[in-house]
Amino acid sequence: RRVASGLPYSPHGMEGRFKLFTEPARSSLEIFIAALGDSMLERAGRSSDGAVVTLYPLSRIERAARLVSASGKNKKVFMYIPFIPSSLAEHGAIISEAKKTIAFYISSMGDYYSSLVAKHGFEREVERIRKAHSTGGRKAAAEEVSDQLLSELTLLGGREEVKRKLNDLPREVVPVIMLSPRTIPYDVLQKVIREFALVSGEVE
Repeated sequence: RRVASGLPYSPHGMEGRFKLFTEPARSSLEIFIAALGDSMLERAGRSSDGAVVTLYPLSRIERAARLVSASGKNKKVFMYIPFIPSSLAEHGAIISEAKKTIAFYISSMGDYYSSLVAKHGFEREVERIRKAHSTGGRKAAAEEVSDQLLSELTLLGGREEVKRKLNDLPREVVPVIMLSPRTIPYDVLQKVIREFALVSGEVE
């Protein structure tokens, strides 16, 4: 916060100091800390303006919001989540990409995300995904992502269903849609973005 505001900062035990080479862009800066477990969510609420979470089950997101907000009001939780509208769900690339993303985080990011998802009631799914990855690689791991896990870790459904899910989110939670232009055709990406704008009320 000191550096962003233009003031010098000298980290404990280090020589020299950090300072902007230009004028601050604005007088204050919102800071959000990426968090996974309960203690980190609480720390994010105490030390910053909120948290950023990924692969946090929809049925448990109220817990994350409560932990972050325990130290005060006006905290936010930015929830990164894939969006899969039913109108485009038959397009294989969307479902496939979402499953690959989930499997990658669970099987290839150490124990961080696998422990998080397992702790929220998906121990068997996590075990199957990690075992499939160790024996068959990324493709095999993605094939082990169950429909239930897909539903918990993505915004999957028709327009009214997704709208209900968004309305049910705690007021502190801000959904951030994850899309991959590397694997999904541009015209499909445009449709996904427009569909989300429709269900979130951004366009008529």
